[in-house]
Amino acid sequence: MRQQGVVYQIEEGKTAIVEVVRHSACSGHCESCGGCGHHADQTIRVRAENRIGAQAGERVWLETETRQVFMSIGAAYILPVLLMILFYFLPGGGEGRRILASLGGFALGVGLCWLYARQLGRKSHVRAIITDRIH
Repeated sequence: MRQQGVVYQIEEGKTAIVEVVRHSACSGHCESCGGCGHHADQTIRVRAENRIGAQAGERVWLETETRQVFMSIGAAYILPVLLMILFYFLPGGGEGRRILASLGGFALGVGLCWLYARQLGRKSHVRAIITDRIH
């Protein structure tokens, strides 16, 4: 994944803090939709490997491995739904028992995603690299 950002701060070694604008999933066409509650774009700071020696204030291209991004998305959105469907078919008995098991599977998926997010926050698995300056 490739995105633009502005170098906020240089750290020791070859690391920099880069400010990146995070857009909404619906591309920010809030005036025509209104479905998401009009969430504004957010500015986040990302720690990135500074291979080109960029300085504070410079606009740069920032790249992350797409596989890592999709793994995070898969864990957050797909896993709870898959577990919900799987747990629906596990127990025998009536419909009520199946629905309760399904809700339990969904809760397990959400809990696993929460644990994964905590682990990801501690280790910062997503590796970002500054690849070029924007002129």
